[in-house]
Amino acid sequence: MKKADNFNAKQWLVENKITFQSRLNENKIEGVNVEVDDNMVTLSGDSGDYDGFIEDDGTVSFSITYDDMDEEFNESNWKDILSDNHVFVKVANAIDNRVEALDDYVQITVKASDLTSMNETRLNEDWLPHKDMSDKEYRESFKKFVISTLKQHEVIDEHIEIYLDDILKADDIKAYEGISDKNLYEDFLEFKNDQIEQDEDLYDFDF
Repeated sequence: MKKADNFNAKQWLVENKITFQSRLNENKIEGVNVEVDDNMVTLSGDSGDYDGFIEDDGTVSFSITYDDMDEEFNESNWKDILSDNHVFVKVANAIDNRVEALDDYVQITVKASDLTSMNETRLNEDWLPHKDMSDKEYRESFKKFVISTLKQHEVIDEHIEIYLDDILKADDIKAYEGISDKNLYEDFLEFKNDQIEQDEDLYDFDF
């Protein structure tokens, strides 16, 4: 597995500070906050908070239901009824989506990776652990970073648990301090490919 032993967190921050901040300003959906907790995604804004769960295909859906409406929803009018300030409308105007609008119900479905890449405040900065963290908090912070980063890349399989277990048992977490989501994803892919090759070798016998 590729390690990050030569990764210099301080140097990375200096070299990427302007670029990373520019990327945040460019990609963030104005008026929409996105939080990822394990496989649950929460959208929040002036119109309220909405939860959805990441499915096996990497999509996440959010829905609302209204009572006592003067006009029922359909695929042509739902944006006008909700108004431009609604979280669903802001998301629909920013990224690819699929909408079901009928009667008193609206559901919007998007790729989780598209949604989180537009709101990257949790990336890179999240895995610069605080100095005052306890050992448990430190390890949990790393787990959360790995899981949320890989799910953003639509990786949902048993190799995530094996990858984490390998790093935690070897006590290699410190080697990953300051690592970017991209570098971690590449590290995971190399680890996964090595695991697959090892599994294939176990069953490659001549009888």
